[in-house]
Amino acid sequence: MNVFYKWLGAILLLLTNSNVNAREITYILIDEWFANGAYTNSPQKIDIDNPPTRIYEDEAIGLTLLNGMFYQTSAREQISKAGEKKKCNGYQGECFVIKDRVKLFLPANFNPNIPQVWTWENYKYSTITHSKFSLLGRELVVTDIIASCTECLFNNVRFQFDHEIGITSFKVSANGASLRYLLGSKKGFFAKK
Repeated sequence: MNVFYKWLGAILLLLTNSNVNAREITYILIDEWFANGAYTNSPQKIDIDNPPTRIYEDEAIGLTLLNGMFYQTSAREQISKAGEKKKCNGYQGECFVIKDRVKLFLPANFNPNIPQVWTWENYKYSTITHSKFSLLGRELVVTDIIASCTECLFNNVRFQFDHEIGITSFKVSANGASLRYLLGSKKGFFAKK
């Protein structure tokens, strides 16, 4: 039943974001895998003696960037500060830090059509492939960006980038657990200005 309410909240968040301030960016949590293989939306039973490992221990269903600050959101409200947009010497002069664990920086010369490798702080990034992606009925060709950090809690983050819309989705992985977020607003991080 908890999963039902989480999905209902995500749908409500998506619907209400169609009328929000154009500067607000929202990503909705669309699936979560636990380290022992349990999935939030599967009928698989969770062993009480061996509870699943989760990345976050709260009921957030999304992330919202508003006025330069990230907030975790529930179905009804913003529940906590989760990070911020920072000024950086890179693409569009910005970088993003979520929960002090997930960091996204694109170099000033970033070109989604050319394979690239770069580093920033303790992360190594690379563009690996182009893939087709459908977002709310719109067909996109996105560039996959892999961020890895061997000494970080989240040791792998996969971003999908579209030149017009920006980051369309991202998946955070750590020790077998993962979270996947999908863009819930009209434009995402690094959208064309």
